[in-house]
Amino acid sequence: MDPAGLVRRFIAGLSRSRAWLVAVVVLAGLMVPIVAAAYISTGPANDKSWYWQNPVPQGNDLRAASWIDSQTGWTVGLSGVILKSVDGGSTWDCLNSGTVRDLTGVSFVDANRGWAVGLAGTIRRTADGGSTWTTQTAPTTPANRSLRAVSFFDSNVGVAVGDRGTSTATIAYTTNGGATWRAAANTSTVALAGVEMVSATQGWAVGASGEILKSLDGGGTWTQQPSPTTSALSSVSFAPDGLTGYIVGTATTPGWTIFKTVDGGVSWTAVTGLGGTVRALYAVSCLDASNTVAVGGVGAIRRTKDGGLTWLDQSQPLLGTTTLRAVSLVDSSNGKVVGDYGSVLVTNDGGSFWTSEAPGTSANLYATSFVDSDNGYAVGTGGTFLRTLDAGQSWETLSSGAAVLRGVQFVNLNTGWVVGDSGLIRKTTDGGTSWTQQS
Repeated sequence: MDPAGLVRRFIAGLSRSRAWLVAVVVLAGLMVPIVAAAYISTGPANDKSWYWQNPVPQGNDLRAASWIDSQTGWTVGLSGVILKSVDGGSTWDCLNSGTVRDLTGVSFVDANRGWAVGLAGTIRRTADGGSTWTTQTAPTTPANRSLRAVSFFDSNVGVAVGDRGTSTATIAYTTNGGATWRAAANTSTVALAGVEMVSATQGWAVGASGEILKSLDGGGTWTQQPSPTTSALSSVSFAPDGLTGYIVGTATTPGWTIFKTVDGGVSWTAVTGLGGTVRALYAVSCLDASNTVAVGGVGAIRRTKDGGLTWLDQSQPLLGTTTLRAVSLVDSSNGKVVGDYGSVLVTNDGGSFWTSEAPGTSANLYATSFVDSDNGYAVGTGGTFLRTLDAGQSWETLSSGAAVLRGVQFVNLNTGWVVGDSGLIRKTTDGGTSWTQQS
């Protein structure tokens, strides 16, 4: 059957279930599918929201995370996404952030109080663990500059950094929990990407062109520090002692962009021995003088347990080209990583084994067929055949025995057909448990 005819058949079949929508674009005679199916609520009549079905709990890129202990943490991302976990990352609740702007930084000081920042000077605050969020006003000078990272030392002292302003870097600070934010004095002329408040008075920020800034007055003023590189820096993290710290960046030549200090930033030494293919690094978490984790492009994870003398390659090849954007080393055993496509990784054994906590298929999904509001099927690359019996709340993977499936149509709970490459046509009469070839 020609692609256009196949599309018409899918649409006709889908019209039987108003709860589902699949987009297929015909371009130059080829079907270009969406990557994941989307679910329209079948709840109350006034519920018109869209809900992620694959991956779950959602698939927007995640940009930052904040953990107050090994069990309770929050992560933020594109389109105003805020997620919360109270079981170490095994499950996540989607919170209502009150904004659709991308959120790129988050910082919690306890189980209730936290801040999230993002595009166009967005600052959101919660006092109840994320159940509700209120807007806080960024400094008017410079106006509407995007904020890329935020760090609070306690419930009062916090700093947010971001894009270059009119003439200097965007740095906002507060000493009263964000009731008022003020523009910090600085002479930096580049965009800033990372910040950490080590104490109520001392803070560090990093950014483009190898910029390193330090504050000794709670974020009010910042001075440029000697830098070991001119490459863009993306993250900074210090141990509680304020002496041992790391900075990382995205440059991949001549090697990994990662430097260490043991004297509170007076001097920085290039870190070597990370091994493997050099990747861009986007985040680093320094727990203490011994334990540090850095993450980055193509699922890269590097871990040291001996102060950087040796590094373990804990990369995740199953993530493919997924970029990891944030890491939190809660203690020597528990670590959390988030990244693109809603990726969430958790370890409780120091990184020897990482578990993906964003279940779902990574296959491209080409078509779906629902026989009623609860029972449906989806197919895609790798012979992927998925079945749901609960309106998409959960999906079961069944074997199709095919390489690629391009279309699916069920006429009832048991009887259906799938089609694929090379003229493949298969029929099932038991809901997809078994298949017979048709010609």
